[in-house]
Amino acid sequence: MLKKIIKGILITSITCFTLNAQNIDYKALEKNNVADMSKFQHLKINKGAEDYSYLKNKEINNDFVNDIVNNNFQGFDFLTKKEFRSVNQKIQKIQKELDKERDFILYFTSTSVPKQTMYNILFQVGILQENGFDILTKQYFIGFPENFEDYMISIKDDINKKPLFERKKIIDNSGIKVDPRFFEYFGLKKVPALALAHCKGIKPTFNTCEFKFLLRGDTSLESFFDKIRKLDKKYEPYYEALLANKFENKEVTDHEKEK
Repeated sequence: MLKKIIKGILITSITCFTLNAQNIDYKALEKNNVADMSKFQHLKINKGAEDYSYLKNKEINNDFVNDIVNNNFQGFDFLTKKEFRSVNQKIQKIQKELDKERDFILYFTSTSVPKQTMYNILFQVGILQENGFDILTKQYFIGFPENFEDYMISIKDDINKKPLFERKKIIDNSGIKVDPRFFEYFGLKKVPALALAHCKGIKPTFNTCEFKFLLRGDTSLESFFDKIRKLDKKYEPYYEALLANKFENKEVTDHEKEK
């Protein structure tokens, strides 16, 4: 996915052409409703010289940029210094995000869990983000259920019916993954459950995360942080932010009724 993102950035940023105006078929252009280019007849552009060979000839010290360019974009060597700096800044921004450490809320669920409980978690993560906390969330299934496609369609329909302020937070944070390894790691046999992880990058992995807390059962994110702030004062501001922006879920889920 990262390579696709960077490839898109580079391709849209690169000016790579060798144009000889004398070979333009102007009749064909007019026939296809292309603007008259006759005023460019005096030009004979062949920018394969010094200005456009910067990327090819310049020694690049950044190993990340060097690897991306050499391994994925061979042939796109016509890049001005200004274009290269623009591309390089975007690559560095992506690399900074990949190197950044942040908290993740991992939400474990299944088709048997009322979807509203997941929406509440996603909404509350959105509240934290809105209040300046660098936190992301991922939702996990242990495996693909038979009705997974219908389930995902129903989620889309549900979200579209929500008020705009709520809808945006849920959409921005929704993205169900299937990964039984997390269930095995935490010994989860029942869902829902919440876990807090501190990870490097934009995707939780076992190599880049420190898994800190796990809470089994149906709960709000506010209650989750209320419990863990007593174990780690670092999370006191998370609880206070959610308390100050309290999200009252008026719908009573079947899980809550059972309690």
